[in-house]
Amino acid sequence: MGTHGPEIPETPSFGGLVTTDDMVAARKRLMEFTDEDEALLRQFSGVATAGMAEIADELRAYLNEHRDTAALLSERDTEEQAEHLRSDHLSGLTAGTVDADYLIERMRMAARHERLGVKPTWLLGAYNRFLCSAASRICESSSSSDPERALATLLALQRLVFLDIGLAADIYLAKREHSNREQQRAVSELPTPVLQLIPGLLVVPIVGELDDRRALNLTNQLMAHIRNSRAQAAVVDITGLPSIDLDVAAHLITAVKACALLGAEVIFTGLSAEVARTLVDISPQKTTLITFVDLQSGVEHATQTLGYEMVMTWPLRNT
Repeated sequence: MGTHGPEIPETPSFGGLVTTDDMVAARKRLMEFTDEDEALLRQFSGVATAGMAEIADELRAYLNEHRDTAALLSERDTEEQAEHLRSDHLSGLTAGTVDADYLIERMRMAARHERLGVKPTWLLGAYNRFLCSAASRICESSSSSDPERALATLLALQRLVFLDIGLAADIYLAKREHSNREQQRAVSELPTPVLQLIPGLLVVPIVGELDDRRALNLTNQLMAHIRNSRAQAAVVDITGLPSIDLDVAAHLITAVKACALLGAEVIFTGLSAEVARTLVDISPQKTTLITFVDLQSGVEHATQTLGYEMVMTWPLRNT
């Protein structure tokens, strides 16, 4: 009763990808990578280790043949990083131990490659070059005495390479999704400007995504500006919104009703077909939405409604 169990270490996670023993087993099953494959790679490990420096040099030469990868190596690569490539990355492929630590190290490398700007196609090319180099050594070491074992070893290495590629792809995707979420969050936190174009007329250009929280803030901002400026019309331009969800549409309808109670007319401009459908689906029958195809048309309508007369003036010509 008084004793405590062993401390459970924190489970490593990369971009939401949690590394557990179950994950390792699932990845290996998906690639059909078996205990026999690990044993074959351990047997080949000695040959691979002896030729690893040569394999790394072949890989470096291959990467230097291509302009983009050569530029990356010249800018980022150091002797320490080259040693890390030889000792950890390439040697790990033939060590014959694929466990949670192996996956963690692979995911760390993939995250590092992504930060350095290594493109997925470059990784595929490098893995292909490594497989070709390793295949020749596998064949040289055992093809004459046991060709079946040589083929089995090569297939085991290929399956492990595909497992590595799958991990790298997941890391790249997770990083991309995280970046997209951060960008969307930053845009959603941008304040929506409410501009007084002329006395009595407000213009609200909406830039970026419009989520539920931002739509609520927009409604509150618009009502506050109408009350403070005594505006009688507000043109809300949503040209940049390809679509909205039902919650956002509900906030926009609420804004129309609330502004009407304050004595102001809300005019929407730049609606996409999808936004228009969503607003129609959610709008009560008694709610009239005033819409125009573009901002200019909406402003012209609002100025006429307010009693302004638009006069075209021409520059005087010098005679």
